[in-house]
This record gives sequence, C-alpha cells and structure tokens, in this order.
Amino acid sequence: ASWNERRMRDAAQTIAEQSASDFIELRCEIPPEVAALRMRQRTAEGVDPSDADPAVARRLSTLADPWPTATTVDTAPAPSLAVDDALRECLTRP
Repeated sequence: ASWNERRMRDAAQTIAEQSASDFIELRCEIPPEVAALRMRQRTAEGVDPSDADPAVARRLSTLADPWPTATTVDTAPAPSLAVDDALRECLTRP
C-alpha cells in the first residue's frame, strides 16, 4: 500500500485523533535498483501478489507528495532489520 497523497495521510491522522489512537508516520525507502531486483525475484518465484513492477514503482515515486513529518525506514537491508527499525521507532515515541 502507498501513502503517497497527503490528503490520505491527513485523513488517517484525523481518524487516529478521533479514536484516541497513536498516529506514527513511517516512510519506507529503498534504492530503485534494489526494489526492482526484489520485484523481479518475487515475480519469478510466483510469490508476488502485487501487479506493480519497476515502471509502476518509478511512476508512483514521481507522484508522491512531500512527507517531511515521516520517519524514514531503510528497507534495503534484510526485511527483519527494517521491521526492527520500524518497531523501535514505534516503541520510542512519547
């Protein structure tokens, strides 16, 4: 899923506030060549439920609204490391 549009992020934040939920903004970032390699591998293995390909990823990245309030999570390393970083960010928030 993508949160490229600010209006969608704003709507999610409003819902979080109305439901007394924490709103933690995490933005995954990966070099395009690493993302493309992973997409090709998942497609070749037949385990990719997404219809996105490197061209779709490039297009989405050009359409993304700025997101200065998000914490960036580097997803280039092993997925478990990215999950650890994301959890750490969530657990250290006041």
